[in-house]
Amino acid sequence: MYIERRREASSFKDRKTGKKQRTDRKKPTPKRTMAKKTVESSSSRDEFSDKLASMKTELSSLSFRTRNINSRRNQLDEDIKGISTRINNIRSNRYHSQRSLETMSEKLYETWNTVSPSIESYGLEQVNLNLQRQSDFEADINRSKSLTDLDRFAYQITGLNRDVVNVENSIQGRIEEFQNQYQLINNELKTAEETVSFLANTSINWKKSEHPVLAVKTHDLTNDIHGILTLTNLRILFEEVKEVVIRKNFLFATEKKTTREVILDQPIGAIDEIEKGRVGFFKGAGLFFKFKTQTGLDELKVDTSSNDDDTIIRFYNYIITGEAEKELDPIQDTITQNAPVECPHCSAPYSEEILKGQTSVKCIYCGTVIKI
Repeated sequence: MYIERRREASSFKDRKTGKKQRTDRKKPTPKRTMAKKTVESSSSRDEFSDKLASMKTELSSLSFRTRNINSRRNQLDEDIKGISTRINNIRSNRYHSQRSLETMSEKLYETWNTVSPSIESYGLEQVNLNLQRQSDFEADINRSKSLTDLDRFAYQITGLNRDVVNVENSIQGRIEEFQNQYQLINNELKTAEETVSFLANTSINWKKSEHPVLAVKTHDLTNDIHGILTLTNLRILFEEVKEVVIRKNFLFATEKKTTREVILDQPIGAIDEIEKGRVGFFKGAGLFFKFKTQTGLDELKVDTSSNDDDTIIRFYNYIITGEAEKELDPIQDTITQNAPVECPHCSAPYSEEILKGQTSVKCIYCGTVIKI
């Protein structure tokens, strides 16, 4: 039998180029497939490494917080124990006002020492417990071989973080009351320490039985003078503080010195009223001091910070109501105000008002100075 094999007719394009058009597509070779799988595998490993590193970083941060769980308690313990030293420092520098500081600090120290050990013990116990959990977790993620394994552990970090937050909040809740008590004492101590610092190089000549109560930096807007306003149990004083050039090199000052001079010196009782107000070019916080008529003084306008405003008024009331004298060192000599006074020269009675803080008056009949 004869079978005729018919040749397929070539297309015009094939005839022209002399090539037969291929209709089958090129199949991927095993080599290409392997390369593609290698790229995918490399990308997966990178993603795995990145996620593992991220989880370890988060765990490291959590471990750091855990080790510092007791840090707030430890800081408070150090602060409370340091109060007595700070009080001794201001007392050794003529600051004998606010005797209540000793009472408040002793009470705080006593109650804190009662509860502090149990708070510390609880904190240490929780530190060890949480660090062990975190160590176990780290071991688990280190054994992970794939992203799927890491995904199974991801939720545990949230739980570990929540545990640490709960412990932190628990300790904070136990120490918060003591922190508030310490802050009250600390604020009063800072005011006393600043007063001692401002008066370290004062030009004030202290009187017998006189003790500084408050000193603040102010700007006397009435006379455009910068200096230190001081309230004592007896007087109100304002010292001008300025720098004086004592040597120049051409146009530049090569040596300066600070000078201080008392320009206001009045009995504390000379103050009639202190008002808060807006003072200065930019209308900032400030005070207006109004003096009693017999002093012949004009109103004093000073520019201060808002905090100093409240502090000055509070300490002025502390002095004028007699609280300062009650709290001053018991060994000091007391001054009795408005007691009957008689001139030692002409025996005439002194009937004018004696201002709080005055240590002498002048007889209106013979002019003799009478010591009170």
